[in-house]
Amino acid sequence: MTATDRIDERLSSARSAGRCALLPYFTSGFPDQATTAELIVAADAVGASVIELGMPFSDSIADGPVIQSSFNYALARGHRVEDVFDVVREVRPSVGCALTAMLSYSIVHRVARIIQCAFSRRTKSLGYFRAVPTARTRFFDARKPSASEKCG
Repeated sequence: MTATDRIDERLSSARSAGRCALLPYFTSGFPDQATTAELIVAADAVGASVIELGMPFSDSIADGPVIQSSFNYALARGHRVEDVFDVVREVRPSVGCALTAMLSYSIVHRVARIIQCAFSRRTKSLGYFRAVPTARTRFFDARKPSASEKCG
């Protein structure tokens, strides 16, 4: 099942049941890694359709003061991208809803395009179904295949 298929299936299911879809957002590592995992499992248990998991980064001013504060808090306590993957690895077996990674494109595109593919393969192998960059770029153009579709 592709990323879009999984999300579409969850949203269509909610629509068919006559209910609104629940799409909570959590910053990974806020207030700590264990609580992030507990929040994901709890949100799934109460019927979340899709959960957005934010990957903390240092220049998050465009995300607004609340998310920026949660990112700064997580980063100050040492939470990094690998820790986000650890959270997903922990919860994926027990969570049925779709997971998306809300992240800054700079996290993926820091060095070169090959890192984009490696990052995409990593998120897909852990059960993320779509990485949603916070900036539109040619690589993530909606009319073209996403990184996860290009890179496998």
